Amino acid sequence: MCRSISAAMLSKTLSAMTASAFIVQVIILTGRSEAAFRAFAFALLPLACIWFSNELGRLTGVSMGIGRPTINEATPGIFVAAGGWLLLLSGIGFWFIVHFPNFHN
Repeated sequence: MCRSISAAMLSKTLSAMTASAFIVQVIILTGRSEAAFRAFAFALLPLACIWFSNELGRLTGVSMGIGRPTINEATPGIFVAAGGWLLLLSGIGFWFIVHFPNFHN
């Protein structure tokens, strides 16, 4: 039990540091507060998935709209957290590719 608590805390700490570093990079590279706010707004969903993975995984009875399927079974928290990490890292990568397409040259 103690090991999983420390692993979860490590994941939360790394995700907060990653999101913070991304927001700081956006501020440095663009110099615009609007871009920093958008980066912060983007990071909220992945951070919620990582920080509250077990709680969001237990969420059932939710429909994503009229005519769409209802979530009727719990999802393991590790999958929710992995999805949050995937969304966070791919979003950061996508931002750099779009805003700096010739960055590698």
